[in-house]
Parts: sequence; C-alpha cells; structure tokens
Amino acid sequence: GFQYIKNIKKTIEQHNNYHNGKIQGLHINKLMYNKLKLNCSNRVTFKNKLFRNEKVECFFISSCSDKQIIKIIDDMILTVNREWLNNEDIGNKSKESKVILLVSYNSIKDIYRIIGITTIESSTNGYIKGYHMNTKTSTINESKPFLKLKFGVSRIFVTEKYRRKHLAEFMLDTLLQYGTTGHQLTHWQIGFSQPSNSGSLLFQHWIKNSNSSSDSDNIGSIPVYYE
Repeated sequence: GFQYIKNIKKTIEQHNNYHNGKIQGLHINKLMYNKLKLNCSNRVTFKNKLFRNEKVECFFISSCSDKQIIKIIDDMILTVNREWLNNEDIGNKSKESKVILLVSYNSIKDIYRIIGITTIESSTNGYIKGYHMNTKTSTINESKPFLKLKFGVSRIFVTEKYRRKHLAEFMLDTLLQYGTTGHQLTHWQIGFSQPSNSGSLLFQHWIKNSNSSSDSDNIGSIPVYYE
C-alpha cells in the first residue's frame, strides 16, 4: 500500500488520492475527456443498465503523441504494475502500444474517471506467434500448431469499484470490433501474455458470452504469447 505520515497533511492527501485512484479510478477533467475524444480512433458506449447515473465508454487509441494523454496512460499502467507486480517500471508501453481506456462519467457528481485500461501489442511481421495454453495445467500444448495472432493483450485492468460488471469483456469486444479495418477479428486472433487464473477465466467467459463460440478443438485452452 501507500506509506504516509498521519500528522502531515500533504502525505494524507497523497495517501487518499492513491487509494481513490486505485479503487474508483483516475480523475480527469472535461478538457482531458474532450482531448481523448479527439485523439481516439474509435469510441464505444457500454450498453448496460448496471450504471444508472454513469456513462461508461471505451476509447480505442491506435497511436498518440499528446504528452498529457501519454501521462494518463503511464499513470494507469503504474497503477496496474503496483497492484499486480509490486513494480513501478512502466517501460515504453504508452509510446509503442495500442491502448484501450475505459472512461466513466458520473452525471450526478459531474466527474470523469479512467476506470480501466488494456494495453495491446502488435507485430510488424504481420502476426504474433501464439500457442494453446491448457487452462487447467497452465502448460503449452505443443501438439497443436502455433497461432497467428493479430494482437497480444499484455495488460487488462479494471479498478476495484467497477469489477464483475463485464467491463473487461467490453474492452476485449472493442478490440475485436475495431482492432483492424476491413474485416472482423476472431477471438483466437487475440492472445494473452502470462494470464493469471482470473485472466484465463476472463477469456472463457468472453467466449461463452459472445455470439460466436470457440472451436470444439479449442475447448479447455486459451491463446497465449510470449512478450
């Protein structure tokens, strides 16, 4: 967690901001929201009645050189790394990867927040080499031919308050629909890097809840790749 000194006001504020960001999301102003709208290649609204006074959207950012947006992406990656890896190294993800940002607007409180992120890898060679990973044993099935993945998901994260509301699947659906132009991707053209048990379950639920079903040959496995 965030270390602070209880009798020093500045550190208390930093502590509260850290935990509010981790649980509820990263606060942004309307100007930044509008800047995200201008810099995203696609914007999709979450059509679900789970949120009465909130609008939740995915912003698909294919490339961006805006320093303020890069800073927001870096801050979200830092939040993910702190929670999952206890690591504050963000690398060059914001500059090199496609990114999906999950944004919430609360109309009652007039507050915008970044509540989720998906970082996406692609290859200059046309595809990323992928493999079938057994969901029970977490081992690679060497007997199956390798997969030609269009994209690799290196991180997918939703803040605590908004979990278990199908928002991670919403980000994956956005990638599936808008990742390429001209044709629709299949679920098995998107792979995951070192998925945890929850990541494996996410992919299985995503397949199950989608209109498409996975090949019977692929039941019990998920597509993975090495970063």
